[in-house]
Amino acid sequence: MRIILLFISLFLLTSVATAGQVNGFIYHRFGDDRYPSTNISADIFEQQLAYLRDNGIEVISLREIAERLSAGQDLPEHAVALSVDDAFRSFADVAMPLIRKYDIPITLFVNTDAVGTAGNLDWNELSELQTEGVTLGNHTETHAYLVESRPGETYAQWQQRIRAEIDRSQAAFQEHLGVTPELFAYPYGEYSDEVVAIIRGAGFKAAFAQQSGVMHDKHDPLTLPRFPMGGPYATLTGFIDKLRMRPLIVTVQEPTNPVVAVNPP
Repeated sequence: MRIILLFISLFLLTSVATAGQVNGFIYHRFGDDRYPSTNISADIFEQQLAYLRDNGIEVISLREIAERLSAGQDLPEHAVALSVDDAFRSFADVAMPLIRKYDIPITLFVNTDAVGTAGNLDWNELSELQTEGVTLGNHTETHAYLVESRPGETYAQWQQRIRAEIDRSQAAFQEHLGVTPELFAYPYGEYSDEVVAIIRGAGFKAAFAQQSGVMHDKHDPLTLPRFPMGGPYATLTGFIDKLRMRPLIVTVQEPTNPVVAVNPP
């Protein structure tokens, strides 16, 4: 088993107090206590949305973030972006009424193989959400763990399998919804240099992970961070604490690949 580690050399690590920033949050399930590690209660979720409204905090879409970064434009001085991984039914049943109430832009990342299965939304429901203004993003076909090869799988075979995951899921979006998503979310929030290269080659404008951190103007648009809001982290206090965090620009990172096979001394 390879170990997911990231060692950051803090050379010229700079607080960007005056730069644009977006604090991103990732959700999975809403009001579904059967899965506590990825769930947030409806009450807490509404408290978070109300806090954003009452404090005048701008909420922008992930699409706008991608477009600004692609165009070399600054991000807002301090904004928030909300997104959901996996098209579970609780998103439509529990989260969407609150998203409508507070008029919040939201992105839903869909692994296409699960669409229409038990506990997941179907293509007609996703089409209705899209019509309402929900941005739909790609979350692979099978929610595969991308960073590791299978036993006996060569590097070339691994590349072919991951590319096929992406191609088939994009084809499913095109077939059922007439769209080809430009946003991607890494399953389990994990990526490697090799995975990022495949996502870049597939033409995505931006890709989102699940490491804690604040998006800023200098970020690689294919490794954008999001704070997870599930389980013990799904509180109003924790949400506010993360809203107050500022971005840092790391100018030197060693090693560059977040996936390493050996833990260096």
